[in-house]
Amino acid sequence: MKWFLMHRPSPSMVVALAALLIAVSGTAVAATSALVSGDKLIKKNSLSGNRLRNHTVAGTQINLSMLGKVPSAKKADAANTATNATHATSADSATNATHATSADSATVANGLPALTWQTLTLLNGWTGGSFSTRTPAVAVDAQGIVHFRGAMSQGGAFNPSAFQLPATLGPSATAFVTVNMCNATVGRLIIAPSGAVTVQAETSSSNAQCFTSLDGASYALG
Repeated sequence: MKWFLMHRPSPSMVVALAALLIAVSGTAVAATSALVSGDKLIKKNSLSGNRLRNHTVAGTQINLSMLGKVPSAKKADAANTATNATHATSADSATNATHATSADSATVANGLPALTWQTLTLLNGWTGGSFSTRTPAVAVDAQGIVHFRGAMSQGGAFNPSAFQLPATLGPSATAFVTVNMCNATVGRLIIAPSGAVTVQAETSSSNAQCFTSLDGASYALG
């Protein structure tokens, strides 16, 4: 050391010493850099999404287990497994659908009371028709529909007034009900609110006198 202080180093010595210092300091910097993580060089929450290139983040960079359920997926459970969707009481096994009391086993349908028929009192020479074995009669069902059955005919001079219904069976307005007559013709019953019933032929009154069917004729009371 004394020799070094007493003698001026040669230029080659200076160069050698400089090279040694550079080599030592470079190793130190490399060692320090190796200990510093890239995560520590960037401040947390300092990068925005627009600093990333499009399509550069892939599944490898994402920890899927850390992702939460998105709102639309979290609420989807209520739809995919909902009682009112997949197995709804009011849908695929609904009491009011598959086994509805008012549908395939309806008490209202199967338990309707039978019609009670009342024999009609015919007027002006009208009598029970020879083409029908059923006596002319009338009945009212549970829905307020008036039904007729049987057939009638008339001898002598034609009188359209055939019979009188009880006043309680008169329609709220005059009803015109189509009926079949002789020779494949049709006519109609004209039913007044008072219950008076007259017969009208489409062509000849003789067709009405020959045969006037009451079967299938009906009207609503309302």
